[in-house]
Amino acid sequence: MSSAHLWFKLPIPVDANSTCNITPRSTTAELIRHTKLIVWDEALMSHRHLFDALDQTLRDIMETDILFGGKVLLLAGDFRQLLPVVRLGRRALSRSVLWQQCVVLQLHRNMHVVKCGRDERHAAQLRQHADWLLQLGNGRLPTVRRRYPPSGRAVRVISRRLGRVFFRRSVSSSQRRRHGLGIIESHLMPAQRHGRPHE
Repeated sequence: MSSAHLWFKLPIPVDANSTCNITPRSTTAELIRHTKLIVWDEALMSHRHLFDALDQTLRDIMETDILFGGKVLLLAGDFRQLLPVVRLGRRALSRSVLWQQCVVLQLHRNMHVVKCGRDERHAAQLRQHADWLLQLGNGRLPTVRRRYPPSGRAVRVISRRLGRVFFRRSVSSSQRRRHGLGIIESHLMPAQRHGRPHE
């Protein structure tokens, strides 16, 4: 088992006109010609242009205009595991025209719960945790609403502690900005910029 970037020599960075670095006469291209099924795990975390690049490369190798060169591509992943890192972003596979030609199959049986329970009590705990994760991913957990975000002091403490966790030491304000911790502060303290009080 290897990564998609290793096997298909996916480009970094990638754009709408990118293709994979695979020549038609290479050993990788020959292996692809004999391949019936391609499994791409955690595919939903990848940029949509990577799938466009793979699609075009497979068409070139197989000398056909059929989607993905006629190969069966199994894309595994869970949209609930993706954080909204880009507001109204267009990078996800679901934003690609290729998504309209995908057949979506949903899994409903948690095999970890079925296979890993040591006894009935442990299996019940696993089921409860699995149900909680589904509620979290679906946005159905109860939320506690605050009128204002945390105080500036609380945000600075959070930022410092994150610095200690990731860098094993305290970080200065310039280092926080460089490593993105300032983004956390800006999202946690939107009210402070407008002069509104904090709780």
